[in-house]
Amino acid sequence: MVSLSLIIATGLVTPTLGSQTEGSITDLAKLVSNLSKQPGLVLLPSAEKISYLKDAETYELLTDDLKKRGYVSSSAGIGMIYSFGLPTSRHGVLSAFFESAKNAASFAPVSVEPESIKDGNLTMVTKPGTAVFLGSLNEIKDPRPVVVHPYYLVNATDYPMAMNLKNVPLVDFLKAVAKGAGGRLQINQKNYTIDFDSQQFKSNFSKLVATARKSVEGGRMPKNDGSRGQFSPALQGSKTSVLAALTLLDQTVQAMTPELIEQTFAYAGSRSRLNLNLFRTLQQPLAQYIMSLNSNQSIGKNKNQRGQAAQADYGTSLLSRVNSASPGFLAITTDFQISAELNVFSGVNASGNSKTSVETVPIL
Repeated sequence: MVSLSLIIATGLVTPTLGSQTEGSITDLAKLVSNLSKQPGLVLLPSAEKISYLKDAETYELLTDDLKKRGYVSSSAGIGMIYSFGLPTSRHGVLSAFFESAKNAASFAPVSVEPESIKDGNLTMVTKPGTAVFLGSLNEIKDPRPVVVHPYYLVNATDYPMAMNLKNVPLVDFLKAVAKGAGGRLQINQKNYTIDFDSQQFKSNFSKLVATARKSVEGGRMPKNDGSRGQFSPALQGSKTSVLAALTLLDQTVQAMTPELIEQTFAYAGSRSRLNLNLFRTLQQPLAQYIMSLNSNQSIGKNKNQRGQAAQADYGTSLLSRVNSASPGFLAITTDFQISAELNVFSGVNASGNSKTSVETVPIL
């Protein structure tokens, strides 16, 4: 079995310059192949430039340098350097916590042509300035069709790869690609499927939130640009409330079942509602977020993008009115917008009985 050397880069790592040289992913794939004496593959979550030791004399020097900047080394049957992450196109509302990528790149798309596969082995060397995008692998039909999960098809320019491959078993190539993209390869008698992996998605998302938290703790506050069309307390609030919102968001994603993760985040435009009576572990971080708004003196005095006064009453006052027997729901979307739909006591009816209403608290 032929081993692959895989370099997988993440959009969250900013290459440091100095002894590093910025080169094409094709050149890097060739260097990986030459130094490791194995076929080479470079796979990135997003189209970006990458810096590396172009004049490294050994594979160890090359990989050690990359590991210092956030990459991981593995040699369990396949020599790999990788760092899982979500493509920048999938950062959603969390994009507000990061500066625009300064190392973005563009690649002309190329496909794995039928003649590149012979007797189940793949031979392909990409040219500089080009890349094979993961989503295009579903064009492979021989020796059996390759099926790519819809998650990888949302953005056609996610997961570009450069190859320096010769007589690599197609199944080995697909296993490496699936692992590098945070998925898994499913094999049956009919096809190969590069499938979505909910557990790996959770791990990647936690790392993204951790990076956002570090950004806030370092003094970079996100801006509420009004694009959501509603008043967002966290983005108008203090550092404490923003961090509490990020904690709630991460704990919400971690609490979701694999089915809910795939349903919500693998398909564009999805939205899920989590019953707080069924997801009781989310009640405390939600309460802590609402309590964090107590110290935000501007809440209730700001205006939304329509120029209307924001009337919501947050903090302890809101918590005291929530119906503890049926607190409501947390709603979360594909792009990580999150809000609480709370059942609150809103007075008494004509019969003297308590009445409730739903109050929506947009969070992120």
